[in-house]
Amino acid sequence: MNDDMLTPALIAIATGSGLAVVLMIPFIAASYRRRGGLTFWRSVGWLALLIYIIAIWCYTLLPVPSNADYPATRPSFDVTASLRDIKHYAHGSIQELLHNKAFLQVSLNVVLFMPLGFLIRTLFRRGFFIATLSGFALSLLVETTQLTAVWGLFPRPYRVFDVNDLMTNTLGAFLGSIFAFVFVGFARREEVEQRAPRPLTMGRRFLSMLCDLLFLWLLGSGLIIAVRFYRATVLGESGVDIVSDPQSDLLIGLIPVAIQFLTVMFSGVTIGEAAVLLGPIYGRVPAFFSRLLRFIFGLGGYVALTTIQNSVTEVILPFFVIATVIGVFATRDRRGLADAIAGSSVADARLIVDGAVRPSA
Repeated sequence: MNDDMLTPALIAIATGSGLAVVLMIPFIAASYRRRGGLTFWRSVGWLALLIYIIAIWCYTLLPVPSNADYPATRPSFDVTASLRDIKHYAHGSIQELLHNKAFLQVSLNVVLFMPLGFLIRTLFRRGFFIATLSGFALSLLVETTQLTAVWGLFPRPYRVFDVNDLMTNTLGAFLGSIFAFVFVGFARREEVEQRAPRPLTMGRRFLSMLCDLLFLWLLGSGLIIAVRFYRATVLGESGVDIVSDPQSDLLIGLIPVAIQFLTVMFSGVTIGEAAVLLGPIYGRVPAFFSRLLRFIFGLGGYVALTTIQNSVTEVILPFFVIATVIGVFATRDRRGLADAIAGSSVADARLIVDGAVRPSA
């Protein structure tokens, strides 16, 4: 594979993976509210769709012209051009077809849009017509973007508008939807089963912890970058302190921690727990003190131990993390260390009424 084909693919994978991390918490929250849980293959499917859409856009735009003196491309509206091109090269046998450049181009255009038809069928539960129409619409958008020189951003078109690409892309989406037919029936039955409330599992508990840490890192990092950019561009500051300012970074990093603290105190659960649809259950300890204790011995304690770096915290931190992990395995209902100390627990939010599990659950 040459660099012209490999570079857009690498860009799409890197960009798509980065966006997947940023969108992970909203995706998990939406999955639990829409289907009652998170499944591996649906998650893989959505990640594939994200990377696929970015890849299509990268192949539409890249490589861009290096200067403004490039010649304009001419659109092709001849629907038989691909067939003539295939006849122009050797095509008498299967081996010759596999070396036929025109045939390979047509085949790749078909294969390129098969994932779209497959994903439209399996992720959105749409039929053959909608999947095929989606392939046609996306291909038309791509070809129109090329015809209009990226909607006027460039002085003249640098990619070819080809009606044959529109036809073969649409065929690819149709074939992908046919291939996905095998999976759709099972997927529908699985979706119905997922809507009911579920018991709390270790995987769900650890997923909530991952979401909490991801929220702190994403929001904290984003705010730090935004402030540095503002100081460098708007205020016109310069110097090493803009690149690295520990005091400013610490204050900014406390903002997501404060948001987590307020979330726990007002709702009883962290943002990660809310994302996976967990709610608080209280025991003998009053709700206010229970929430305070579960934050101190949970996320708040972890942040404090990682922020305050000295010989004491370096010794305590590993034991704190190990105790938190073991707490999920060892405690009743997977409530963990913080809930055990706070005298509280968590469960599926749809099972909880007034801080207790419904008797019928």
